[in-house]
Amino acid sequence: MPFYDAPAQPPKGTDVLDTARNRIRLPLLLGLLVVLATGCDGNPAQPWHYWISIVLLASALLILFVALPIGWWIKVGRLKYRGR
Repeated sequence: MPFYDAPAQPPKGTDVLDTARNRIRLPLLLGLLVVLATGCDGNPAQPWHYWISIVLLASALLILFVALPIGWWIKVGRLKYRGR
């Protein structure tokens, strides 16, 4: 029987990890929902509304133009230019 026709079964020992992740995931998602809901109180503009967009944009640009090229260089570029 070819490999791609085999029934999909998880590797042994992953069920404990999956249940632990699921136990952690639900409270985290509920906590995130509570935190987001407390910020939506209907008041027009909070003081942090004026600077949070700049911080979010700067962090996205930092990830895009700094973290991704560094990650590429570590995983691909170094090996490519060493001749591997």
